[in-house]
Amino acid sequence: MLYVVLWSVLALAAFTGSLFVFWTRPFQFKEQGAGPDYRPSAGIAGALMTIAVLALVIALTV
Repeated sequence: MLYVVLWSVLALAAFTGSLFVFWTRPFQFKEQGAGPDYRPSAGIAGALMTIAVLALVIALTV
């Protein structure tokens, strides 16, 4: 039971962090086409969302 709570807390924290990154630094394409459209915040938010989903799956299967 303790592991379920810990994994659920990790999932909630990662999901909240992902939403925070999306809200504070939204991904936007460049309008002039100069350089790549890469934004580190998109990668960070995606990684946090991946952690959230994996932690939720682990919490539900433990």
